Amino acid sequence: MNLRELEYIVAVADLESFSRAADVCCVTQPTLSGQVKKLEDYLQVQIFERSNRQVAATDVGREIVAVARQVLAGARRIEEIADLARDPFTGIFALGAIQTVASYLFPALAPSLGRALPDLQMVLSEDKTEALLDQLDSGALDAALISLPVSRAGLVVVPLFADPFLLAVHPDHPLACRDRVSTAQVEGERVFLLEEGHCLRDQSLDLCGTAAATDDANYRGTSLETLRELVRDNQGVTVMPLLARKPTDGLVYLPFEGPAPLRTIGLARRRASHREPVCDRIAGCLSGTADWMARNPGFRAGADAAPGLSRPPSG
Repeated sequence: MNLRELEYIVAVADLESFSRAADVCCVTQPTLSGQVKKLEDYLQVQIFERSNRQVAATDVGREIVAVARQVLAGARRIEEIADLARDPFTGIFALGAIQTVASYLFPALAPSLGRALPDLQMVLSEDKTEALLDQLDSGALDAALISLPVSRAGLVVVPLFADPFLLAVHPDHPLACRDRVSTAQVEGERVFLLEEGHCLRDQSLDLCGTAAATDDANYRGTSLETLRELVRDNQGVTVMPLLARKPTDGLVYLPFEGPAPLRTIGLARRRASHREPVCDRIAGCLSGTADWMARNPGFRAGADAAPGLSRPPSG
């Protein structure tokens, strides 16, 4: 039994004709018919019922053809894997990111990736840290942007950029007139945090916990945008990474007194991944784009596309 014979029986099953299947497979009808008969003799079962009017698969033949399709698909996948190993810069690349990074970095990053990796089909997704790590383990993702540190065996994590934390307050808030704020000055404030499972929640608690700030137990935000709206309504304050700062949203963003608290964003991949060269190029684009965004926080995704290292910012 060989792959060519499996291709023949799939073609006959699809076309219900030996002659048309022979044309599609670019062989003579006697050759194709002989190979199908050889396979039937080998398996000692009849795959097709033959008559002058039509060819139809038998009950067992339909089962064999179904498995043959799977085998042929697996063989094509093996070839695709080998092709990617020879040229990792082609095919599909699945890149994930934590939700507090994806919404702000991906829109700016997409044009840069398109220029740096023109032959790669990039699939972007977002999720919480543990879900991303699980997807890396399973192979559903090729790489993921996460907040460090992370402990997961079998992964390589490359630090990319620092993302300082800011305190977002309403313009009428008593702290809004300050240039900087200390953690002690947050004491007693109503602080809105993300729901459980977000690494930014834990980082915010570490930052504000020493100041005995009041975490609103009645509310858990599902996104930074929801927390931003609560602050816009002057219901409390929140911790916002620099990456998510929006100078046009009417809020005041206060840096913390030094040493400035921050998170480090890194790119994680499987240690044995053959896509390491792709990850290295993506890391360059990410670092360049994040640096550009930090210096240009008011950009509009799609209108002022942030360039990465493949096209340095002009001016």
